[in-house]
Amino acid sequence: MLLGIGPDLELMTTMELTSITYLGLPKPATSSSSGALPGPILAYLGHLVIFLSLACVCILEMIVGAMHNRG
Repeated sequence: MLLGIGPDLELMTTMELTSITYLGLPKPATSSSSGALPGPILAYLGHLVIFLSLACVCILEMIVGAMHNRG
């Protein structure tokens, strides 16, 4: 396919992206002395990564669609 993007990219759902994103994040320590900051920060970063990956997928699909319709 164009740009090496196959049908596998379209089959990824938000749930799969969420599980892939949260698998890579370290677990917040329950007995940390730094307070309650790591949990919310990790959750924010996780949601940010999910949003950015979905945005990249949408942009790539628009580019591929435009290139496909041109020819």
